Amino acid sequence: MGKPKLGPYAIFVREQRRVQPGWSNKSDPELFKLADPLWIQLSEEERSIYVQKAKEYKETGSWSDNNNYISSSSSGQTVRGYDTLGRPLEDIAKRDQDRRDKVMSKSDAIYDIVRRGHEDGGEPIFTLAHANIFVRTPDKNEFVPAEIALLRFSIEGGILDTIQFFPKPGKIPDGYKYSCMEKSDLSHKIPLEAPLKDGTDLERTLTEAKFTYTSDQVIISSIKKFLKGTETVFCMPEIEDNVQGVLDSITSRSGQPRMKLTVLELPELLFILAGHDMIPTPTMAQLEFERERFQYHQDLGCDWHEEETDTNKCSLSFVHRWAFTVLGFTNIRFDVDKVEGQHVPFGTLQEKEEGLADDAWDDVEESASEYQSSKSNYSSTRTKGSTWGKEGSFASEDIRYRDSDRDVKGAISSMSGLSVKDIMEAKDFDSEYELPPSGSSVCSFSVKSSPPGSARSSINGGAGRGALLNKLKDNRKSRIVANLKD
Repeated sequence: MGKPKLGPYAIFVREQRRVQPGWSNKSDPELFKLADPLWIQLSEEERSIYVQKAKEYKETGSWSDNNNYISSSSSGQTVRGYDTLGRPLEDIAKRDQDRRDKVMSKSDAIYDIVRRGHEDGGEPIFTLAHANIFVRTPDKNEFVPAEIALLRFSIEGGILDTIQFFPKPGKIPDGYKYSCMEKSDLSHKIPLEAPLKDGTDLERTLTEAKFTYTSDQVIISSIKKFLKGTETVFCMPEIEDNVQGVLDSITSRSGQPRMKLTVLELPELLFILAGHDMIPTPTMAQLEFERERFQYHQDLGCDWHEEETDTNKCSLSFVHRWAFTVLGFTNIRFDVDKVEGQHVPFGTLQEKEEGLADDAWDDVEESASEYQSSKSNYSSTRTKGSTWGKEGSFASEDIRYRDSDRDVKGAISSMSGLSVKDIMEAKDFDSEYELPPSGSSVCSFSVKSSPPGSARSSINGGAGRGALLNKLKDNRKSRIVANLKD
């Protein structure tokens, strides 16, 4: 019995039987009736694919299944079929399109904020938000809040105002207490429980006196007052859920209505404010924040984090560093008169005026000049800023990468009592050690790349080149014998 003859339409029906939910148990007449409207919707170009498959089947007995779509008049091209996990390709295509639309809508929203601010006769004010959490449960998507901070800034005025709070963690989900404690230890250092203040431990009470919880009602009312009617905040993409999750957790447990905030991406804001000439793409803007130029400046975090911890994961520190990163570009683009604490961190302008930044490089420049003079003079005496051997080398260097002619010429100036003729005639220099010519003292030659006291420079004697060669040969014979015995 030969193989059945299948035309383009029959192949299309068989494909739809496999990819359409609920069609696998249908009879052939039912399938033809269901597939007929879909076949009619196909364009000539799409039908030609099945014509080609029919030819392929006629020649090889099978066809390549590389077409799982049909045309849809409402949304253009609708993907059909399933991925390797059994998910409908149509749903995945819709998800990807929704993500693209969401990104574009956020970008358009940032442009509108900047444009409206200038059209209203003033300058736009931007609000940054950061939130630390103890844990986020993957099953119920619950957030245990630890800290939240907001900052308002403008291009001309710099940082205008900030607020920061430690909300109560609330009820810890069952089985997540260890995760909360681990997150605290490895990140923001915020205690899961409030420190004792009953006077039983005076030292602990004094050192942790500045850590206090703020009630949910005070936090919500303060944030609403701080926003001044604004419903848009900016943060890094990876913590958008944390910001909204902490606010939702606080409002829900206090019985207050959910705060309707639009959380936009901060790198996109920097990309727009800095301009294409300074930052060509939003990805480059993301990298500017990841550089963390202001990570180790003081007085950017809250008092408790600054005085009682050694971490820079404070929420207030994050929003300060983000603001100074954005202002660092806008200060240049719009030629803003910088004010310490508003456009740049405290102490930045003072260092420039006093020339501290220039003085800090004196030792480096002195070391660099000494090193340049020592590149062609391999002296056995260590000098400040110099290194042993070539640029970037360590106390020992790989002999395979030596330039013999250049190294010999470079060692000329450090060989006291030797002439150029003596050196150039020494054709049988040892391959591992550069040895002085016969009749010269070993002490008068500086062994390159060997600091005083090292194994190479500890070969003492004045017996001359021949005695040293014999000593080296004996040592090599001993090593060879030892290797053979092994």
